[in-house]
Amino acid sequence: MSTPQSPAVPLRTPPATPDRRPGVPALATAAALTTVVAFVVRLVPVLRGGGLHGLGNYDDAVHFAATVGLVHGRLPYRDFLLLQPPGILVLLSPFAALGRLVGDPDAFALARLAWIAVGAVTAGLLGLVLRRHGLVAVLVGGLTYALFFPVSYVERTTLLEGPQNTLLVLAVLLLGVDGGRFGWPAALDRTAPGRWLRRLVPDAGDAGSSTAEGPADPFPPSRLRRAVIAGCALGLVVTIKIWGVVIVMAVVGWLLVGRRSREAAATGLAAMALAAVVYLVFFVQAPTAMWQMVVTDQLGRRSVGTVSGRLAVATGLRGDGGDRVPGVLLGVVLLVVLAALLLALRTALGRLGVALYVVSVLVLVATPSEFLHYGALLGAPTALVLGTAAGTLAGRPAAAPRGRPVLAAVLGVAVLVGLGWHQPDSRFGTRFRITPAVRDAVDRAPGCVTFDDPGPALELDVVQRNLDRGCPLVVDLGGRSYHPPMIRAVPRDRNRLWQAYALDYLRGGDVALISRFRTGGGFSAATRAVVRRWPLLAKSGPVDVRRPPGR
Repeated sequence: MSTPQSPAVPLRTPPATPDRRPGVPALATAAALTTVVAFVVRLVPVLRGGGLHGLGNYDDAVHFAATVGLVHGRLPYRDFLLLQPPGILVLLSPFAALGRLVGDPDAFALARLAWIAVGAVTAGLLGLVLRRHGLVAVLVGGLTYALFFPVSYVERTTLLEGPQNTLLVLAVLLLGVDGGRFGWPAALDRTAPGRWLRRLVPDAGDAGSSTAEGPADPFPPSRLRRAVIAGCALGLVVTIKIWGVVIVMAVVGWLLVGRRSREAAATGLAAMALAAVVYLVFFVQAPTAMWQMVVTDQLGRRSVGTVSGRLAVATGLRGDGGDRVPGVLLGVVLLVVLAALLLALRTALGRLGVALYVVSVLVLVATPSEFLHYGALLGAPTALVLGTAAGTLAGRPAAAPRGRPVLAAVLGVAVLVGLGWHQPDSRFGTRFRITPAVRDAVDRAPGCVTFDDPGPALELDVVQRNLDRGCPLVVDLGGRSYHPPMIRAVPRDRNRLWQAYALDYLRGGDVALISRFRTGGGFSAATRAVVRRWPLLAKSGPVDVRRPPGR
């Protein structure tokens, strides 16, 4: 007599994140919307302010002038001071090389326009990353990145944080959020870029994929290839700014928690390898100087600002005017952020966003300086957190099914209005009209032209001319105050060693362009009085053209 068999009980596996992917038309419309919005909020303040040929925020011109020096054979750290890692020079090199043909002013303007365009595309790419969480997530995440003020500020010109966010988003897109599947729709296979990407990773989104919460699956070669490419993107993040190390650690840790150890190893090793190659090219030329400038000088800066001020930057509440944020408003926004973080923890991608957000806030709070553009480090993490939180909220059961997306949409609109409140009045840069008198005074200089800000020098196209004449390259006169033997604990305007250094450098030119420190912010009253006694050859806006004594 046979014994009746009990029915097989399937093994229980953790539930996967519900797939609420929008159709291709809806996704394309949402991505196009976020891209256009991002492009507009980056370009319009530039056109309302200084224009593509205007004077920016100093750092952007430092980066471009340093790259001009590099393509002319001057090595950073060995031949001139540069307080940042060399990655930004690698990215800007094509534009600086183009300057040999079209001139530095137009090459710099094209680089700014490229930064604006890439930032806008990054907002659209976030839609592909978030598409599995629904249309609400795509819109909230993409528009968050488009409107988050620190990000829209840095992506108006050649600052460091914009490329870092783009490379991070590309890495997340390559790694996938469901165990290795690509985040773009299959319809892209019918386009030329899609076919090229399909050849690069032929089985993307097919075999060997599982949910990050489910059991590990076979590891096809395409996933290894994507992990290596993602690691290379993250390695470039580290070469742009040293705090990129924590970004790599967060992504690798997320892969490990998701039981994707082989992808974690491939991503981490590729990131370390590429970063090592880029750093070593410059490190072997001047190891001591590079370590001093990139690491010691940065960590040795005077601590300025407050924790509340940095949290205001991190939440996007502080504008470019440095306005004080009321404590009550900051507290309410932090509560909303906390709620979004808790909602985001429900999904694999949300957990990555939370990890990136937490480590980025810790870096922002711990760094000695407080600048608006530092808050851009939170751009991609904030978009991932708010996007996944909105998607989770839209998919939760409700008394009325129609109330789910409505509730998420209301929350999304409220958040986006808060993120974009600085945008309507925002302007970037200062117009610099090159008058005939300014042009004539600079062109008549038989030797070197010195400057306290490389911005006017780039717009007058004298950086290349200086290099061709063998002049010393000083792209960051203000940054010299952080480098020994200067006394870093003393503010610049009371630092006698830096005051003497600045005067000696500016006196070395046949013509000196004085703009950044013309009315304060660096020169002491005594140094300013000395400079004002030099003959004024021409003036335009914030720029004085003076002849140092003995010239």
